[in-house]
Amino acid sequence: ESMADLDDGSDRDVHQPWVFRGVLRAGQRFGILAPPGVGKSTILTQAAWCANNGVHLLTGRPDATVTRSLVVELEGSRWDVVARARLVKRAVAAVCRVDEMSLTAPAFLHRQGGLDLGSSEGLSALRRAVLRSGAQLVCIGPSKYFGSPDPRENADTHAGRIQDAINGLMDETGCAVMIETHSNRSDPLTPAGSERWKNWPDLGWALSLVGDDDRQGDRDATLEMLVI
Repeated sequence: ESMADLDDGSDRDVHQPWVFRGVLRAGQRFGILAPPGVGKSTILTQAAWCANNGVHLLTGRPDATVTRSLVVELEGSRWDVVARARLVKRAVAAVCRVDEMSLTAPAFLHRQGGLDLGSSEGLSALRRAVLRSGAQLVCIGPSKYFGSPDPRENADTHAGRIQDAINGLMDETGCAVMIETHSNRSDPLTPAGSERWKNWPDLGWALSLVGDDDRQGDRDATLEMLVI
């Protein structure tokens, strides 16, 4: 294949289609880095519900793109996950001024305790879920539940192996991935574990609560967002 084969001389947009206009395109990796309890999983759930119903994640306004989405929840009980989904569904319906029943739910895979993406079994389970749902947006995490390093690996080597596996799935399906990673409580820009979880996404946000650490988990506390 040559560059001439890629460029047909037309003025058409050669970029991947938008998932959220101005924020995320198909085939891109988006990272959310924050300490536990700040709301990473809620943001990912909201992203999936918004994309699945053609709503922009940031503006709450109708977006031309409806993107099939998959939520892969690796932390918390099934009841926690259901409660979060109900909360997000109500919020999206309220912002869009539509009945909740008119919204289309994203696909869902729950593996409390983790999904070892470094193993053929774990990666195959994720691949099946993506292909069956036809998802073009996969919201997954936290990254610390993607399996444990084997005795010969350090944190960076293990993270790289997991990222290569996800990259392969993205190349196969063309999907975008939004991934949550825990950061150190003292520094929202430093991932817990490997620094590669900060550098791997194409773009993303780092979140931290503004104020005292005692407000951790307080949903009324102020969030500070940093673009990474």
